Amino acid sequence: MAKSIQGDDMRKILGGLLGGLLVVSSVCANDTVVEIAAGGLEYVRSDKIEMVREDLYISMDEVRVDYVFRNHSEEDITAMVAFPMPNIQADPYSDIGLPFAQYDNFLGFRVFVEGQEIEPRLQQRAKVIGVDVTTHLVKRNITLLPTGDGVFAALNRQSPDVLLELEQLGIVEIENYEGGNGLQAQINPQWVLQSAYYWEMVFPAGKEIKVSHTYSPATGATTGIAPFFYGEDDISEEYVRRYCVDEGFVRAVSRKVDAGTQYFETWISYILVTGRNWYRTIGTFHLTVDKGSTNNLVSFCGEGVVKTGPTTFELTIEDYYPEKNSDVLVMLGVDY
Repeated sequence: MAKSIQGDDMRKILGGLLGGLLVVSSVCANDTVVEIAAGGLEYVRSDKIEMVREDLYISMDEVRVDYVFRNHSEEDITAMVAFPMPNIQADPYSDIGLPFAQYDNFLGFRVFVEGQEIEPRLQQRAKVIGVDVTTHLVKRNITLLPTGDGVFAALNRQSPDVLLELEQLGIVEIENYEGGNGLQAQINPQWVLQSAYYWEMVFPAGKEIKVSHTYSPATGATTGIAPFFYGEDDISEEYVRRYCVDEGFVRAVSRKVDAGTQYFETWISYILVTGRNWYRTIGTFHLTVDKGSTNNLVSFCGEGVVKTGPTTFELTIEDYYPEKNSDVLVMLGVDY
């Protein structure tokens, strides 16, 4: 069983999103074989291409993944490979920590095949309660990314009749409030943006091929820490189940708080379960988690994690079958 402690004995890897306190966290996914089907990208399972190795590096500044694939067949295989991006929904009451919020590539995603950078294609879909409303936005030149200055400028350019139609369809919400110049309207996007990068590549017969990608995670954060860190409540089941937080970790945070350190929570998430789509298990899975500062604390679930540097923790698993995703809880420490 995983044990939650602090310092040189930290032993954790994680699994899931933090519930009510979440502003937004970066949730991206393993590459997976796909096909282009009606309505968007669909995943397919490969029975000939094996993920020989996956090296995953997670930090608050960068997520980096290096893969080695092997085609076990006697013929070259040309396939589509996709990288699903996290769903994005605007929240007028919270800041969304997208590193490049004004751009379609809001995480700065880059991909390399055999060391050469390639230009992937981007598929985006805007949805409201599961219904695709992309065409309603595109025909009115409204950006699909529901955050940043661009989308609000585009919405404010629409006529009252168009805005009424979009509101009736549930695509926007219009809030009226009293401003300095009388009654004013705030137009809030209500759609969820679903994005995926995809590209075509050749897996040579009987050979290995290297694929890498990197991006800047969209880390969410709280303005403080949960009450249970002060001993006011029991440890949340969500923290225990998904982050393996235990009383030892809470005591470690409390000691730091008593010594004058203030903590803020942040989260980084990565979808691993799409790794099941490749042939067999992942041959070797290697994870590195970097908490960023020696003053920070990190919590995640797992066995066999070793501390390899002042801020880094590593884990290696052979014949890995990803049963759940990987999320990291980082307590950011600020001394006053």
